[in-house]
Amino acid sequence: MEKLIRLLDCITVRPRISSTYTADCLDRNGHAVFLQNDREDPKQWSLPIRTYITAVNMLMMFNATFASSAPTANIRGLMEHFDVSREAASLVTTLFLLGYVAGPLFWAPMSELYGRRWFFSIAMIGYIAFTFLCAFTPNFGGLLVGRFLGGTFISAIMSNAPAVAADLWSALPRGNVVAIFVMTTFAGPACGPVSSGFLELTKNWRWTFYQLLWLAGPTFALCLTLPETYGPVILTLRAKRMRAHSGFEHARPPAMMESLNARKVFHIALTRPWILLFDPLSFCSTVYMSFIYALLYMLFSVYPIIFQEHRGWNAGVGQLPFLALVIGSSVAGVIIFAETALVGKPRQLAGQAYRPEDRMRIGMIGAVTFAISLYWISWSGEYNSVHWIVPTIAGSFVGMSIGLLFFAMFCYLIDCYLVFAASVIAGNTICRSALGAATPLFTPQMYDAMGIGGAGSLLAGCATVMAPIPFIFYRYGEALRKRSKVCSVWKQAAGNMRHSEDDEESLSELKARLRAKVGQWNEQDRNRTSAATDDRSAPYEVSTSLGGEEKQPLIEQVNNRWRSEKDIGHHDTDVYAADDERDLGFCDLDNDKSCPSTLRDLSASRRFRRMIALLILSATAFYYIWSRFIQPRLSEEWAYKQGFVTQEGGTYGIAKGGHGEKDMVRIKYLESSLLPGGEGDSNGERRLVFIGDIHGCKKELLELLEKVGYNEQTDHLILVGDVVTKGPDNVGVLDELIRLNATSVRGNHEDRLLHVAKKLHMAGAHDIETTGSKGKAKDIALVKQLQPHHLQYLQAMPLMLHIPALPMASGSTKKTNSPITEHMLVVHAGLVPGVRLDKQDPYFVMNMRSINRRTHVPSALRSPSKNAKPWYDIWCWYNDRIFKKLSLTGFEAPESEMVGETEPETWFTGFWKNFFGQKKNSLRPQVVIYGHDSKAGLQINRWSKGLDSGCVGGGKLTAMVLDARGKQQLFHVGCENYRG
Repeated sequence: MEKLIRLLDCITVRPRISSTYTADCLDRNGHAVFLQNDREDPKQWSLPIRTYITAVNMLMMFNATFASSAPTANIRGLMEHFDVSREAASLVTTLFLLGYVAGPLFWAPMSELYGRRWFFSIAMIGYIAFTFLCAFTPNFGGLLVGRFLGGTFISAIMSNAPAVAADLWSALPRGNVVAIFVMTTFAGPACGPVSSGFLELTKNWRWTFYQLLWLAGPTFALCLTLPETYGPVILTLRAKRMRAHSGFEHARPPAMMESLNARKVFHIALTRPWILLFDPLSFCSTVYMSFIYALLYMLFSVYPIIFQEHRGWNAGVGQLPFLALVIGSSVAGVIIFAETALVGKPRQLAGQAYRPEDRMRIGMIGAVTFAISLYWISWSGEYNSVHWIVPTIAGSFVGMSIGLLFFAMFCYLIDCYLVFAASVIAGNTICRSALGAATPLFTPQMYDAMGIGGAGSLLAGCATVMAPIPFIFYRYGEALRKRSKVCSVWKQAAGNMRHSEDDEESLSELKARLRAKVGQWNEQDRNRTSAATDDRSAPYEVSTSLGGEEKQPLIEQVNNRWRSEKDIGHHDTDVYAADDERDLGFCDLDNDKSCPSTLRDLSASRRFRRMIALLILSATAFYYIWSRFIQPRLSEEWAYKQGFVTQEGGTYGIAKGGHGEKDMVRIKYLESSLLPGGEGDSNGERRLVFIGDIHGCKKELLELLEKVGYNEQTDHLILVGDVVTKGPDNVGVLDELIRLNATSVRGNHEDRLLHVAKKLHMAGAHDIETTGSKGKAKDIALVKQLQPHHLQYLQAMPLMLHIPALPMASGSTKKTNSPITEHMLVVHAGLVPGVRLDKQDPYFVMNMRSINRRTHVPSALRSPSKNAKPWYDIWCWYNDRIFKKLSLTGFEAPESEMVGETEPETWFTGFWKNFFGQKKNSLRPQVVIYGHDSKAGLQINRWSKGLDSGCVGGGKLTAMVLDARGKQQLFHVGCENYRG
């Protein structure tokens, strides 16, 4: 072991260790301290060395954050390789972030005992080992174990790397360093999906972990060159070396290191963060930062929805908008640097104190832009007609806002809590990591159920509600700090020293300011004690008693290792009496009898009770919003999913058989010569005019054609059926349609007339009583009026009309009024999703109105049971999922089929393979144009267009005009009531 230590010391970048020591190296109690221009003091190392150490720490931070999000671009590959659900595949991100929760509870206290250097190396070794496991694991369980333990090890970087900035830099430049750390924190997660997305296109999911190993290897080599930067550990090693010299046999490590042991450290690490969490400043900051952090990881699910599923970008290009987050965080860094140079430095030179609340100026900017940018990206991503650059720019503002808020909140917590900052940050990290870990499990479902605009507006609303937090801290933060027992302990001893110190500041100035804050020191302390050069060394060098009282290090006072009548020494007890609070969690760990009960103290605290009341109110509000708005939509979504897999294992089905004539034309394909933008229409002048149920209303038909501007040379008329019966001029309507060479699908009324005509032909000229026909007298009278060419026209009507995608159409059918770019089907009543076109029951195609999700049988009734849903709702839901799947895979199905049928092995695999086409089934989203249901009225949805607006009953006759680019326009004319 000694040889290994010597070997690592040979490659370590650090200043030369002193070989000579003086009495000034010890304070009056014999504790080792730093001197002015001390070569072993990390804050006094040369600028190149400190810059190098900071850069390596940032590279390690980039490794940690990059690894957290990189596999999010491989969710589909993991699902297919391991045959698991999307939620299960998302666990590769969730478990890694849960490692962030578990890790700090171990790494943070251990670094206080043994320093930072060794745990950086241990963390990188463990991370590389478990990333190697992820890259070569043969099963999904091994992948999850590797991700969790890899996250647990790398969390040592997350919890200790920022602390290195406090070890190396004084307050003012430390703000800039923290800003760079914040930029690195968000650049890593943003860059991870970009590189992994392109690897997903050309390689497989394992290459994502290969690249993590390639990045971690050189980083580990650089990590080995890092020296120890934690002051107390450096002084402990100095004391050990001093004891080998004559006259320094009684040299002791710093007081805070003497009082620490593993039991005490772990007890504090496991209890103090939760106690400090309920301090008002800490609680509000943690809630806000947890929400922001959760949103960051929600973006890894939201961006693929916006740019891949809805815009059809591939897995590589679809991840490029994440780079906008990097640009935004870089802009945030520039703003922070500018604030430091233009505001912070001049104030310091002028001798003005830099309050912790001054950091909130940047936070206020971030809070406002954060809420606005969330609304911006939500509604610009909702509409495909909006150029892709608009949501991308909105994403850069989101990244900038997150960077500004995280910087402001982190610096504010550190400046307020100082000696307790590690515990506060630990609790903060645990809470936000836990919430961030959960987001991949529900984000896709939430956005599927609520839509991009709805779900994004919900999050933006939460951001708007929490936006006043930085403003409140800026206005009332100082008063809140005075009421906080934890904040005031340090303030009484050191005041605002950390905000006005700098590398160029002399030791005498620091001593003078320290005396003004602490009180009078005896002569021995002034001669022997070297005052602290940073806020880190102050806790274990400063004595806090007055006059001739026994002096104790501040860290001991914080831990209450002694408990006298003056419990907090010379501090103002009115601060604590104002809120009737007791000392929480900082009692003598070596004398448990002197410790008050934590639960009793918490329950006696009015502040704790207020926090509990706030939590109850928040939980109540959340439950109301969930049960009123979110849960019903999610329940409906789940019901749809269950409906597409029957208990027998088949896909969404229909009743057995169904009637249909042998000579019925089931599917007809529109000639390309009639297609807008097709053969002979290079200018795109042709149009398709779809008209709803006419029911013999010739006058209204002619008015509508005139309103549309129908051109017989360039336009083609398509009817959705039920062109005859009920109206005043059925023969005239047929004559007009034949003259215009219009195409119509067969409706239930045409089908009934053809049955009546067949019965009449078979029975001769007998009346209805002798034919046995089920038709009514009006139908028989109408059939007798029809000429043979009329009957031939009705007989030639197909059950379904297939219209290919328009060659010139562009965009995507994201919204109901967007251009139609997919293939279209024209039927009279509806179609059963999940059933091939050639297997559709003709009766239901002409008569259906609803589908029972439990029995999977369509019905001609609108609501035959409580489980019945309008068929077009289920059709739109089904085609939404197909469209999203095709946007990711780019698979093109044959035009003649819709969804193939395969036999599932289990519930989930059957649903996945049948529904999402893991096997190469025929899979294509289709837009259905239909009529039949006049009571439902005009129904223009994303994947269905219902055009029956009740013409014959006094409603309107509707036409939908489609041009060569897929743009749709609606026209209406009023109708008389012919039903009497």
